Amino acid sequence: MNSLRPVVALVAATVLVACTPDPPAPAAPPTSPPTTTVQTGPTAAVCPATPSFGPNGNDGAPGSGTGMTVYVMLFPTTRVLRHGDELKIAWRITGTGSPVFSASSQGAATITPSWGPEAHGGSNWNAPGDEYGTGWVFPSAGCWTIQVRRDAGASGQVALRVG
Repeated sequence: MNSLRPVVALVAATVLVACTPDPPAPAAPPTSPPTTTVQTGPTAAVCPATPSFGPNGNDGAPGSGTGMTVYVMLFPTTRVLRHGDELKIAWRITGTGSPVFSASSQGAATITPSWGPEAHGGSNWNAPGDEYGTGWVFPSAGCWTIQVRRDAGASGQVALRVG
């Protein structure tokens, strides 16, 4: 019987190991929640470069409009706009009624001009419409779309890349 003890112990150990449940599988690594991209206006990928100007620097650049034409000149005329710096924009817009301006950027609140619109009485800028000036301080970098509205549903816009 003594010679059977090691065999019995080996069989018992084998049965015990065979009946032990497998250890739990390691937990899956945490996953990030799905992300959703909401586009409320132009994004940096589709934002146009700062409007280009003619060879003499005062031809202006066209915006887009529905029921109006829009031209802008930027002061200073730098091609790199910086958030937090004041930018003056001279506008030539067709249509009637007092213009109302606002600007928006994806992820930012809508802003209004820091000053203006101010009607410009005389000018040598050869573009259609009435001339106005507005001042802007963009609070953040991004693609900012400035909207202008006038009577009879006329509206226009220009998109600026702000760094």
